[in-house]
Amino acid sequence: MKNALSGYLTEREEPAWTRWLLLLFVPLAGLYWVAAWGHSNTFNTTHEASRKNDQNVYIKLAQDLKHLDYKVRTPRQRTPGYSHLLSVFYSDKLDPTPELDGDEHYSMRWFHRCRALGIWISIACLIGLYFFFRRFLPRVESAFLVSAIACLLYVFRSGYTQPEVLYWSLKLPLFYLMWRMLVKPTWLLAMTCGLLSATAFMVKAGIQPMLLLFVVSFGFIVAWVWLRERGSFRPYLLRARQGSLGARLDLAVLSPYFLYSFKQFGKPFYSVYCE
Repeated sequence: MKNALSGYLTEREEPAWTRWLLLLFVPLAGLYWVAAWGHSNTFNTTHEASRKNDQNVYIKLAQDLKHLDYKVRTPRQRTPGYSHLLSVFYSDKLDPTPELDGDEHYSMRWFHRCRALGIWISIACLIGLYFFFRRFLPRVESAFLVSAIACLLYVFRSGYTQPEVLYWSLKLPLFYLMWRMLVKPTWLLAMTCGLLSATAFMVKAGIQPMLLLFVVSFGFIVAWVWLRERGSFRPYLLRARQGSLGARLDLAVLSPYFLYSFKQFGKPFYSVYCE
């Protein structure tokens, strides 16, 4: 059974009992929440802990975005996607209280809500990854793969106000879809890769090396196949147009961000780390 995104689905018969695996999701999600929240409560509950690993930056930026009606100038040390997502859940009731929060610029209640949001986001990501894996893996293998990601990685990172869990959850399917683009590109794959890469970039800019590797690999494959077969250039031109669609869509989605950087800093791809 062919599929436009993954190229194929498993064709072997799956045991009927595997259909009941989804019923285990609710109790397993509950256990995952207890483990993730317990780990966060052990290591990440104080103001000092919130300052580690840039958590305070995302927390404060999300608060400022909501207070200033999203007109605050976001710094270029980090992309603002994760803070924008957190800001949706901010409330004025969570404003800092001097007698409780001292001279901190955000309240502990907002910090604790951000920790809880990180766990809820990770659960949503795990659900999305399961259904993504189901496009090319059987139910049992998909469930085991998601369980491994949850128990060995996400449970320890989701209780921190950092974008890594969301970023990894976008990067993993993007890597697979880019590989499919190298093997058999389609217009739908190109559009999906472009939108997913733009979203991943806004969450964390570390996606850039993978995008560069994909562009170089795609160009090399098109040129190598054409030189080997010496046939009509039209099929390879079509492949090149399909590949470039993803890059053009990525730049189109990110163009407001790059234009803002150009207006503020004089460079569309400005980064403080390049100064």
